[in-house]
Amino acid sequence: MAAKKQILDLALVEDDFFEGAALIGIASPLPPSRLCWTLNRAFDLQFSREPEQDLCMSTPARSDHSLEHYFPVFQYQSIQEATSYTLYRLKTGQESLLPELLQMDYMWMLRTNTPEEDADLYVRGLRQLAEVQMAQVIEAHQLTNGANLVM
Repeated sequence: MAAKKQILDLALVEDDFFEGAALIGIASPLPPSRLCWTLNRAFDLQFSREPEQDLCMSTPARSDHSLEHYFPVFQYQSIQEATSYTLYRLKTGQESLLPELLQMDYMWMLRTNTPEEDADLYVRGLRQLAEVQMAQVIEAHQLTNGANLVM
């Protein structure tokens, strides 16, 4: 009996990943650690980074090798409130994790009981911060490279 080939449906994985989440695009010149410090102070959060959670993207180089680009990922989870926040750095050097959002430097994913309402509140708060140039809610279906965020 021949073995069946199983194909991973990335669209299904992506839909599952973004289900129950809201996304906020942030434009800020701050380095990632400084932005996290600012968010932690402004919203009473505790973002932290575990380097093994960073996203790695390979791009072809001019020779036989590919270049690896690492995008820092910061996370905060509150067990009591059943919330999870993930902050992605979208740019490193000349590479972008989400090329369709070139004007954004960061993507903040919120998983809460009321993600859309919470995202609107955070966007209003972010717009009050001098360190943030732009903040807006991003719909997951707008992302053509959303699979790049899947960890």
